[in-house]
Amino acid sequence: MKYLIHSCPERLWYVQGYLIPSMLKQGIDIKSIQVWNDSDHKGCLFSTMDSFRSLSNNEYGTWHLQDDVLISSQFKQKTEYPKFSIVSGYCSKYIVNRPPGVTNLWNMWYSFPCIYIKNRYAKECADWFYSEAVNDSKYQDWVESKKYDDEFFKIFMRQNYPHLIIYQENPNLVEHVDWLIGGSVLSPEKKEQRTSRHWVEPELVDELRRQLEENNEYAKI
Repeated sequence: MKYLIHSCPERLWYVQGYLIPSMLKQGIDIKSIQVWNDSDHKGCLFSTMDSFRSLSNNEYGTWHLQDDVLISSQFKQKTEYPKFSIVSGYCSKYIVNRPPGVTNLWNMWYSFPCIYIKNRYAKECADWFYSEAVNDSKYQDWVESKKYDDEFFKIFMRQNYPHLIIYQENPNLVEHVDWLIGGSVLSPEKKEQRTSRHWVEPELVDELRRQLEENNEYAKI
């Protein structure tokens, strides 16, 4: 299994000091983990599409993680053998009426903090984005904002694979912890805690907070 962590220079300290070590502790092979660092600050949208375009064109898939998550105690076990082409591992507490388990693309969570995608879908999405969407006037506000990578992926999939069945994990596989490590890099004006709807291990968040405080890195920007 391959894991791709989408990061930026401001968050490498957390990825290298906390996220990757937590994955290794569960037995994930370091060779299976790649960090995609937006060193040129292209923004989340373009960095994500570039990473999609870089993937091998095969029937294998990749788990995509963002750089501000905490993995569950069952993360390795739950991610080793995906049975669906897309598996959502995170659901924001603000998302309602979209069920976990087996469902369709129309019920898909905003799951880019943790999502498994077959490589060919990701590559096709990036090709569509750069050949069509980036020049489409109805998407210009999104393109200029350098955000909405998850929206573009949903649009592409719904247009091209409208009948695809996906899976959504409950409990969630990660918790969103940007509020512990300095807040949102992409949208610093957002102050609310955008946590998971289906997270069942609050003790892991408490332990991470304790570690950050001990290392003088709590709420580090």
